Amino acid sequence: MIEKLKKEVDLEVQWLRYYGLREDRKKLDLTKSIYEQVRSIGYTKRVIPLDLRCIGFLSYKWEDGITVENLEPLNERRNGIDKFTPLEIWVKLYPNEIETIYKLLNE
Repeated sequence: MIEKLKKEVDLEVQWLRYYGLREDRKKLDLTKSIYEQVRSIGYTKRVIPLDLRCIGFLSYKWEDGITVENLEPLNERRNGIDKFTPLEIWVKLYPNEIETIYKLLNE
């Protein structure tokens, strides 16, 4: 499961780098919701929220004390309360990797 989650995180980071506004990514605080801090660059006539554009309906349910082995993918949109994207789950599970994620988002 950890390899699957890692692949999803890598894909989400690539999409955020492509569709997320650079100025917002530079001042990002990864202890808060990424999707409430980074605006979409809006290549289309209608701006699509980043959480739909980058990861769509892939989310995981989060409960305190959960481990990567207990994660179950949901086909529901993230809500930032108990359903989170793979990247948000990764940061919760591995808080010591926040700096690495920040660097990947700003390459």
